[in-house]
Amino acid sequence: MIMEVEKSRELPPEAKEKQDLVKQVRTLLSTISSAAKDANTSLDNINKQELSVSKGISILDVKYQNKLMYLTNISYLMMKRLHGKQIHGDEAIDRLVTLRTVLERIRPLEQKLKYQIDKYIKIATRGDTNPNDPTSFKANPDMLMMNEEPSDDDEEETGKKKKKDKGEVEVVVYKPPKLSSVHYDGDVSRNEKQAKSLERARKRALSSNLMQELKEEYLDRPMEYSHSSSNTLKNIMSERELARQDYEETYFTRLPLEKKSKKSKFNQLTLNSIGDQVTRFEDLSALHGGGGEDDEDEPSKKRKRIPLIHELLKVIT
Repeated sequence: MIMEVEKSRELPPEAKEKQDLVKQVRTLLSTISSAAKDANTSLDNINKQELSVSKGISILDVKYQNKLMYLTNISYLMMKRLHGKQIHGDEAIDRLVTLRTVLERIRPLEQKLKYQIDKYIKIATRGDTNPNDPTSFKANPDMLMMNEEPSDDDEEETGKKKKKDKGEVEVVVYKPPKLSSVHYDGDVSRNEKQAKSLERARKRALSSNLMQELKEEYLDRPMEYSHSSSNTLKNIMSERELARQDYEETYFTRLPLEKKSKKSKFNQLTLNSIGDQVTRFEDLSALHGGGGEDDEDEPSKKRKRIPLIHELLKVIT
């Protein structure tokens, strides 16, 4: 009967809201009191100069000051609401908006400094730095100054001496050897090497300037024009020069050349730009079975002399 009577006595909604508000205020007051105790303890330590705050991070000072002002203004508005006063149009609301904006703008900057802050906190709690700490392996641009900084060998020696003095067990970090990749050709025989070098020499000889001129002179094939930058003299001229030549031949008019164009045209026709194609013909020996990279080591063999023109014509036909 008693339980039924208590259930029948339901509180109105306004009374429930007041009870919830009272509970929230009590919880808030307990939190504020505990925070105030911690703040007073920290202030006492600072006044006794037990904590040095002169060389701290300035952005954290701004953050803490803004948070303190934010809590002060919230407490002021809560006090006005508890006394039944209106807070509409109060200046504290504008101050809260400004402080909230500043705190939101500080958050990304604090994220960028998170690594530095965590590192300083660990150093403050431990009292010394650990050489094997992963946070100490982050890239440091100051270490690139090799002339001013000691070498790695000196640092390792000093580290070993300190560990021996302390009697600690030396922990050596594994460093893989620096090896450069090399093509393995142990399974390739000497004949295969010679065949490959001969094929490369044959390709170079067929694409040489001399072979191109012989094809055009002795064969009845149509003229070939290539857009690639090969080593033939006819392909040295750019498309702009060809258009210029076509215009001059069509209108029988010489176009004036700039100083830069004259210099480039002169350089294209000099021996330095042509290379050793005019003075060296030994690369063509690959077309009749000789040449290659390994022929220098082989003993010279007597061969029947054949006229060069007939031999080259047999190859290109």
